[in-house]
Amino acid sequence: GPQRRLTGRRKPNAKTTFRDRLWRFLRLNPKATISRLVRLAGEGRPKQEAANAYAYLRVLKRAGVIVEMRQRAEANSPTSNGEKRWLIVTDLGPRAPVWRPAKRELFDPNSGRNITMPAVAHD
Repeated sequence: GPQRRLTGRRKPNAKTTFRDRLWRFLRLNPKATISRLVRLAGEGRPKQEAANAYAYLRVLKRAGVIVEMRQRAEANSPTSNGEKRWLIVTDLGPRAPVWRPAKRELFDPNSGRNITMPAVAHD
């Protein structure tokens, strides 16, 4: 059974998740593309990690933490428009915001507050 009282807080030695690493590298590179973030934070599963990164960045965008930049990164092929770039506008702190889909809110572990999301069907 439990060894101590359950507080709901993460253990300090808990394994860092992909989104924790993604947030750390996004803070270090405030203007970044998904492919660069996946290269830096990933563990070798680029397709799954790119999908996870895009979903997380979409949530952060809806919360107003990041914005999609108008100017895209340079294209890698002649038919490409270039990759979207993202910019942090509100740096919440060193610990990554946590998306809680059941409550439709973004939790900021640095301040301990919840950021409610606007009800939007599509991004």
